[in-house]
Amino acid sequence: MVPAHHTSLLIANGRRAKEWRMGLARQGLRVQQIATSGSDAAKGDFYLVVPEAERFAGQRYVSDVLAGSVQLPRSAPVSGPLLWGAWLIVLALLGLLVSALFS
Repeated sequence: MVPAHHTSLLIANGRRAKEWRMGLARQGLRVQQIATSGSDAAKGDFYLVVPEAERFAGQRYVSDVLAGSVQLPRSAPVSGPLLWGAWLIVLALLGLLVSALFS
């Protein structure tokens, strides 16, 4: 359900919704991700909504992306603590390998 005084710009799946949300936020828009219902929810889709006052700027950004004149920012599949944890594991294994070679 779209909140009062907000406009839905588009429906996107989880990963694309994150990219759209990041791009709209970089434009200075207050974008919200709202869960869908019915068959859209079964597909994992979300509404991306902005306040009515930001509707034209949001629609312009969506049009620019669809026209190809602007690209969406890419969301990294692995980031934050997960990425740091992976690096620590790699470094620990590298340390074990080096210590095994020189002992």
